[in-house]
Amino acid sequence: MMKRRTTLFAGGVIAGVLAAVSVTLIAGQVAVPFTFAANTLALASEVNANFNAIATEVNDNAARIAASVSCPANTPTRFTDLGDGTVCDSQTGLMWEKKTGTVSTDVNCGVGCPDPHDVNNTYTWTENVAPFTEPTGTLYANFLAKLNDLEFPNDGTATPCFAGHCDWRVPTIGELRSILAAPAPNCTDPCIAAGFPGPTNLADYWSSTTNVAVSTEALDVGNNGQINHDPKTGDGHVRAVRGGR
Repeated sequence: MMKRRTTLFAGGVIAGVLAAVSVTLIAGQVAVPFTFAANTLALASEVNANFNAIATEVNDNAARIAASVSCPANTPTRFTDLGDGTVCDSQTGLMWEKKTGTVSTDVNCGVGCPDPHDVNNTYTWTENVAPFTEPTGTLYANFLAKLNDLEFPNDGTATPCFAGHCDWRVPTIGELRSILAAPAPNCTDPCIAAGFPGPTNLADYWSSTTNVAVSTEALDVGNNGQINHDPKTGDGHVRAVRGGR
């Protein structure tokens, strides 16, 4: 358990005495430990609100630290094949899924695909159901569900999370751009940074980033590293990521 000790001094006037309160904050277990007397309601409200804000920040930081990735230095490339189907990037601290197979005809995973890591698999961002904006497509309901062991968690036959991690997600468009060999149009397909292990398909890798102008579209990386915006109901490839943020 990660323990972060912080001493806070909350000034409350009780019976004419300035009270100092020392509180130990433990990541993931932070709660408001006290309330003030009724004759200091305004101050009590403000101080307790501050404690709640600090508690939230400590717990959020603890979650980010727990999800962080420690990547070994690996020269001349920044990427390390960890041998368990994952790739670690020492430049960004992100852990990426390593795809499998050989690039060929796309396979629509509408009813599920036996190998979620196959480089030819394609998925939808959202279901073909109004409002066409929510993360309900096979990208989330099939692909991420398999990686994070969410499909049948209580049937007694569930498999472990991918590479022992249950926090895989769809990368943001910025994270996808971080592994491009060069910005468009100066990138040759498949546009992937030198030294990144495993196969990469030519185009249309989904990001989790919604097009701010059209909420029914999401951003993706297309041919030559071009950043596109396409309907969420369409098909696209995906490479999962964890850590960072």
